[in-house]
Amino acid sequence: MKILFVYPGYIVREVPLNIMYVSSAVKAEGHDTHLFHFSPFKDMSVFKNVNAQITETFIKTMEEYQPDIVGFTVIKQDYRITKNLSSIVKDIFKTTVVWGGIEPILESEMCIKETMVDYICTGEAELAFPEFLRNLQNGQEFLHDDRLRLEIAKESFQPEDSDCETGSKNEKESVVPFPLVKGIWGKDELNRIIRTGRPRLVDDINAIPFPDREILDPEYYRAELTGANILTARGCPFPCTFCQNLELMRIFKGKGKFVRYRSFDSVFKEMEYLIENFNAPSFYFSDEMFTLSKKRVLEFCKLYKERGINKPFMVQTRLDCMDEELAEALADAGCSLVNMAIESGNEYLRNKILKKKFTEKQIIDAYTICHEKGMMTSSYNMIGIPEETIDNIWETININRKLMPDRIMCTIFMPMPGTDLWEQCKSDELEEYMSDATNYYTQVVYNHPNLSARTLIGFQGFFDWYVLLPRWTFPIIHVLRHMYAYSIPPRIPKNPFLKKIRDIIVEFVYQMKNYLPQKTLQVKAR
Repeated sequence: MKILFVYPGYIVREVPLNIMYVSSAVKAEGHDTHLFHFSPFKDMSVFKNVNAQITETFIKTMEEYQPDIVGFTVIKQDYRITKNLSSIVKDIFKTTVVWGGIEPILESEMCIKETMVDYICTGEAELAFPEFLRNLQNGQEFLHDDRLRLEIAKESFQPEDSDCETGSKNEKESVVPFPLVKGIWGKDELNRIIRTGRPRLVDDINAIPFPDREILDPEYYRAELTGANILTARGCPFPCTFCQNLELMRIFKGKGKFVRYRSFDSVFKEMEYLIENFNAPSFYFSDEMFTLSKKRVLEFCKLYKERGINKPFMVQTRLDCMDEELAEALADAGCSLVNMAIESGNEYLRNKILKKKFTEKQIIDAYTICHEKGMMTSSYNMIGIPEETIDNIWETININRKLMPDRIMCTIFMPMPGTDLWEQCKSDELEEYMSDATNYYTQVVYNHPNLSARTLIGFQGFFDWYVLLPRWTFPIIHVLRHMYAYSIPPRIPKNPFLKKIRDIIVEFVYQMKNYLPQKTLQVKAR
């Protein structure tokens, strides 16, 4: 069978490791795969309608590849365009549509009820999706197997119509084969929803084949900054209120360990494979929390040198999971860059609202230690947090001025489904804005009681200007910030012409950032 994977990744030019893992598992069973990726379109001219470009190119891809199944990775920010593309698949090409990713996991009922969706995956797909394809290809009529039906009846077959319960007289009306797999929900020919619960988390992630790197253009993992993305572990145990990870822990409680580690031998073999086959110049360990286990990191750094990898690498971690011993070991092994999130310079917002649970001293110590050991740092910051004020934004700017990270990123708070803050901020207006949102750098979706959308847009656009430039330039930056904020619509514009104008202005501001006195993040072997 031929499977076309569709991945948004519109906000950043990220490598879709989730798709690459599933693609590898699917190929191992003899299927063919292809990837349609949103992110290249953001680099095209701002004078063109991005959604129109995506749609046009997608139709062309469908015509040329002619897949048997189209699998979408679904995220809230690109929900509307995902629905549009899924409708094209169903209406024009009459092809099976499968949704996977974070949205079908967190909002399963909403996703399965979409008319253009045939199936959804409600958990990790490396095991469930290949089994689904086997059953689908073989045409196994599991719905007629009373024994199997009874085994999972409590959570699987729950028709929408109350008179069609399992075991009713209408049950035999379902004559279409249904590939019953734990974690794959679908519909029969009467449009009754068949729920199969959730799959267990993959216990042994070492058993999963290496990600399918051939599905991507090599430029994605030969990039100067990010290099080849590698996961050494899955899962993060911290309960941050803005992160969907907390809800995932709740959903998969009792379905296996949430935090799982790969063996070092497996990780090093993957790196050696990438060096030999793709000439990877560097590596980016994209674990959510690379230094979660200090003992493990120290051992990894020792083995990294002993294996003679001799390539620079980058990591991301929490700053309260960094100390001098770890920093020294990472730097000695070849770590060039450490990504850490400050989020907010205000202790109340950081600890009470976001539940980050670390002090200003811990922030300063972590960055200071990394710089002393010769590693570059990135800071992640967020503005527009509930209860935030302009004074709080200045606190975040000032702590960055004190630390002077090598790379500074600032996003506008965007509540994500499944998070505690989503429930706090949820409204009809938020749902509407989120369906059109694609970028938490330049779009405002939450109607903040203290901060206008224009205020947030202005501070985000000039956040790094305030951090990197001397204070005597602030009056000039204030003028530019207000001109920028009031020249673009405060919300996501519906009018295509206004969208073009907005994009032109945003593009100009971000091009000007190239002239800021910021260090070039060029990783080098140590």
